[in-house]
Amino acid sequence: MQELLAKHFSNETVESKWADVLLSWINNCVNPCLDAKELNLQCLLDVIKQHDRRMCTKANINAFSVDDVEAILRRRYPTLTIRNLTRVYDSKYQFKKLYIAITVFLFEACMNETSKEAAIEICKRLQKHELQMILKVCQCLKAVDMTELNIEASIKAAFMDTYGPAITKKLEGKTEPKKEPDEEIAGVDPSCTKCGTAKDAAKTSSHELKTLLPPREAKDSELRIRSRIQTDSCPSSGLLEMDVNEDAPCMSYSFSSQTSIGPRFLPKKKRRNLSPSSSGDAAKGSANSVSNSEGVRWNLYLALGSMVLLAVIIVILCSLTLLDRGEKTKDDVELLDENSTNTVKLKRLVREGLPVVDIQWQCKNNFCLKSTLSINSTMYKSLSRCILLCMGPQLWPHPIGYTQYSKEIMALSTMNLEYKFQSVPSDIVHNYLAGAFKLFLKNVFKLEKRKKSNITEIDLPIRKISIEIDVENDPDPNLRLDTDESYTIKIDTIGNRVVFKISGYSFCGVRHGLETTSQLILLDQVTGYLITLSNLTIKDRPCYKYRGLMLDTGRNYIAVSDIMRTIDGMASCKLNTFHWRISSETSFPLYLTKLPYLSDYGAYDRSMIYTKIDVKSIVRKAALRGIRVLLEVAAPGPVGRAWSWFPQSTCPLKTNNYTCQNILCTRLLMDKSVFDTLQILYAEILDMTGVNDVFHLSDGMFSITNCYELISDRDGFLNNALDRLKLANKGVLPQLPIVWYTSHLMKDSEARNWERMGVQLTDWEPNPGEHYLGKFRVIHSTNWDLSCKIVKQRCVKYRSWQEMYSWKIWRNVESFSTEGGEAILWTDLVNEGNIDALLWPRATAVAERLWSDTIANSTANKYVYMRLDRQRWRMLLRGIRAQPIWPAWCSFNPSICLAKIRK
Repeated sequence: MQELLAKHFSNETVESKWADVLLSWINNCVNPCLDAKELNLQCLLDVIKQHDRRMCTKANINAFSVDDVEAILRRRYPTLTIRNLTRVYDSKYQFKKLYIAITVFLFEACMNETSKEAAIEICKRLQKHELQMILKVCQCLKAVDMTELNIEASIKAAFMDTYGPAITKKLEGKTEPKKEPDEEIAGVDPSCTKCGTAKDAAKTSSHELKTLLPPREAKDSELRIRSRIQTDSCPSSGLLEMDVNEDAPCMSYSFSSQTSIGPRFLPKKKRRNLSPSSSGDAAKGSANSVSNSEGVRWNLYLALGSMVLLAVIIVILCSLTLLDRGEKTKDDVELLDENSTNTVKLKRLVREGLPVVDIQWQCKNNFCLKSTLSINSTMYKSLSRCILLCMGPQLWPHPIGYTQYSKEIMALSTMNLEYKFQSVPSDIVHNYLAGAFKLFLKNVFKLEKRKKSNITEIDLPIRKISIEIDVENDPDPNLRLDTDESYTIKIDTIGNRVVFKISGYSFCGVRHGLETTSQLILLDQVTGYLITLSNLTIKDRPCYKYRGLMLDTGRNYIAVSDIMRTIDGMASCKLNTFHWRISSETSFPLYLTKLPYLSDYGAYDRSMIYTKIDVKSIVRKAALRGIRVLLEVAAPGPVGRAWSWFPQSTCPLKTNNYTCQNILCTRLLMDKSVFDTLQILYAEILDMTGVNDVFHLSDGMFSITNCYELISDRDGFLNNALDRLKLANKGVLPQLPIVWYTSHLMKDSEARNWERMGVQLTDWEPNPGEHYLGKFRVIHSTNWDLSCKIVKQRCVKYRSWQEMYSWKIWRNVESFSTEGGEAILWTDLVNEGNIDALLWPRATAVAERLWSDTIANSTANKYVYMRLDRQRWRMLLRGIRAQPIWPAWCSFNPSICLAKIRK
């Protein structure tokens, strides 16, 4: 009976039935002209159009993909995350998104009783069992948080409530008079026209369906991430948890409005009629039955014989296995991964009386030392406990403001996690905050991989997590030059709760606070629970407002996925400017709709091109992490092959055939048509990045063999470029235009135009003389070049992270102002195979120098080693393949490795 019930109530059956209900609702109530045969993107678009004013704010919904709709739903329901399915079956993955999204919109229609303008309604054309199932789903969802698992449980509960009694009676053999589908379900009034009017639609329901819209903003409610569904109206929903670890990846899909997504549920095959068709064929049927019975008998004999033979073979194999086990030596060791954790225990299985080694951690000279002996000193059961209580929080970058913390740890569980957005100054800040908080949860849940069953070593009470977030005043979530990035974190233990209070003046500050909070939560290897300090206060802010990382994609193409991962690495150490030098003299991989010839002539290959969608995806990802994107296009020269089609491009040295001797030396003339084209290019960049207060104009000078007279060809560029940048930026000049510094800027004409503008310094000589940089706003990169010095296509200079961390001469540069600094990576010898190792952790060291330069240690001492090592392990957990700073042995035995490091 149980197997038959499971078959009837299987997930595939429930999904099939509910998909048919959704189709019936769409075809009969949403768009009768659609006549859809299966759920597709057009079905979803028709449903969204009914909610355009309330849900989509009159967006261009015809350009939506399924992923866009998921983002819209998450703004209203921050806990809603659609899990990833097997990535091979993308159609099934997209069908699941359609299935969930349409269900949520149907629930919105049910709850919208008070809106007279709502065009979606449950109409008379639905069958009664469909209507009852819809009402039951809405009734279940109104009582719980909106998560994928809760939606699926509500659908299954409605299915069992609607079809369960009839199926159970049928399986028990109870005969009932045959009824039409509409007659099998009693208690539904066909006069109901709206799902919101539950008292007319389902009179037999034990709970009247009331209008209960979820709050629009999470700041007005406390949402439980792990929620239980167990109500009277949903008796079969069971106990569920939302697994945020299985978050769907960020992917971009493009579908035609008529494209079918997901498998079509086919009707069940009809059973064959094995009985005779008429009484006149009785004799023939009898003869056939005798013949068939003999065949069945022989088949039965063969089956029984095969089963006996198979049983004998199994017995023999089992005996051999047991004999083999008995001959194993007593020194055999088995590796156990108990309860799916990262903690691997060695356990000797055969030798009786052999003690299990109890590994503990000793606090010695403010460092954690692995020990297997009982020592008369402070000992800790796990490395994480030792780190928090012996060494203190290992934060990166080091906080620059007030920091105070207790010496007591608390155990936490994400099973009981609550959060509240207490104060949010605008809707757009709320949307950004919801996205940033989701990333924070994802990082925390990655730590907690262990199931809590069969754990006997819990010596700390497990407390709830309560997070309160407050964005004080800034209504703009985007990073600007005047954005206040300060934040405050307070941790208090109140009863059975550990309360995290994170506040900041702006979204960017709060995001940095979330980043630091994630570093304060560790996994306790003994119990499998999370731990943190019982009380803590941190007030932090950056020393410099420009903290950048430059990646060159002109010399070598870097895939979008690698750039996305680089953005994650920047966020982990609070770098705030991604300087994307997208083109160089060797290639132009950016496709521009108004200037398509640039990528046609300049890209290495058709597959090595960044589209506008690629750029905007990177910009959107960076914005959620408090990072701006500066897009730099090399101009006026050398610009290489990409501009060879342009009439106003020239080459200083030509052959006898009047062709350019070196195509890389191509540069642009100082002509009006050149600046007309550059204005179009600047406008495209501003539109894609949305950054209008900082702009990189390039103007770089790089020595290339046989390239002559570049200086004279560039006269007048800066003055004209500033004018065109102002026009492209709607008549407003950005506050900080930037160019690469060269001695050419010291000319009187250029110096007047560029006074108090930004320069990026890559080659600085001490004491160069008077008036060197006094008129400029400086961004330092001289000793923060992550690239090799290329000589004859070989790397002859590699700067270590210790050199970059200890470089402090840049403080003495006389300038109008020091805006900050930037680590730079030229990609002559870089691709996806080594980009992470070249960037991290060296750029991580630069990040601390820029965030907390006046407070951080001036040299890479032993405490810096320990904090950087912990930061590298955190980056590895996020999928960033950072290079190790020492052997892994030193991570677990640091005092020995650091014996010769200066204090």
